[in-house]
Amino acid sequence: MSDIVPGSKPKKATRKRGKRAPDATETPVPERAIDPTKQSSRHLQPRTAEDIANEQTAEQLALRIWAAVVAQNALSAMSALIDELIQSHLLDDDDEDADESGLDADKKREKEIFDEAIADALDRHPDFNSVNELPPNSDSDVARDAEQLKNVLAKCAIGATKFRERFPRAQLIRMVKRDLEILFKKDPRYREHAREDVPGSDVKAYGSRGRTSSKGTFARADYDGLVALLTGGWIRVAKDRIDPVAWSHRFGLERNTESQRWRHHFLITARNGQQSSFWFSREDLAGNGQPALRALMRAGARIVWREGVRKALVQFLHFKPQCEIIRMPRVGWAKVGSRWIFVRLMK
Repeated sequence: MSDIVPGSKPKKATRKRGKRAPDATETPVPERAIDPTKQSSRHLQPRTAEDIANEQTAEQLALRIWAAVVAQNALSAMSALIDELIQSHLLDDDDEDADESGLDADKKREKEIFDEAIADALDRHPDFNSVNELPPNSDSDVARDAEQLKNVLAKCAIGATKFRERFPRAQLIRMVKRDLEILFKKDPRYREHAREDVPGSDVKAYGSRGRTSSKGTFARADYDGLVALLTGGWIRVAKDRIDPVAWSHRFGLERNTESQRWRHHFLITARNGQQSSFWFSREDLAGNGQPALRALMRAGARIVWREGVRKALVQFLHFKPQCEIIRMPRVGWAKVGSRWIFVRLMK
């Protein structure tokens, strides 16, 4: 027997624990099946450049086909309205007292038909697959796109993509309007009535967005409905001809100072051929240009008071002619630069 020293701790016997043998009733679990995320990640394949290209091609083709079909349906639904506009005297406007407010009602009808065509298409053809299953189209371009879409969708599984989720509504509307304009100009029933320039004679251009003729004053509209399609994109902003003539500034002052009081000068020609000089201060065009419009109305100019037209008229009035007039303080001789000129009253 060994002696135990007082105050000392007894040594613990070290045992080597062996691994517990598995119970015969337990089923061993493979290590790779313990974490499903690790197992599934091994089977994911990265998208290749070809996959991305196929998906983008499918999106473009499906959108083009969808927009073309909607435009075809919209044009068919608008045929009665178009026939009314063609027959209407408002296109040629031989009646100088005709009221153009009726065009707003026609534009409202057109918008209702257009919106209904968009909503109906989103319900009937909501995704790429539904477009892919459409019957053959009579338009050769659409038929070619449809054949290519079938081939591309066979390579990428994005047929369930919804149009309203993939594309903003504004983009869908813009695409349909573009196709509607193309179809309108190609349609033999309507293309003979479509103009590329403003109606009337003695047409004069003021920049790329302004015209005058014997029929009045016109401005370019990006899209103003069927009337704009029938008139080459031009809308009438005034029934009188308002031709920009010149800018003017005061003599003897620095060119760009507040005291100059720059003015816009115009020549207004009425339907009977009578002409009148007209001007307003450049500052009248600030903001929405209402002071300039009021000045035109005080002068008797007949402005088309339709929704959206006033803004186009104000943009037209901003045109800067090359000619400049120097307003002199008095009649008589005056030295301008190195030259002497004689100033007389303008009639």
